[in-house]
Amino acid sequence: MNNKNVMDQEKERLQKERWILLTLACCAVTFAGLVLVCGIALISK
Repeated sequence: MNNKNVMDQEKERLQKERWILLTLACCAVTFAGLVLVCGIALISK
């Protein structure tokens, strides 16, 4: 019984970490996109 509990906690922790990684990845992509757009705008001026 206790072993299943540990497995559930581990699964829950992995899901949380995956969400954190996804959020960080989205932020990184958004930031890169903004930098790219600003760079293109500055170059074309």
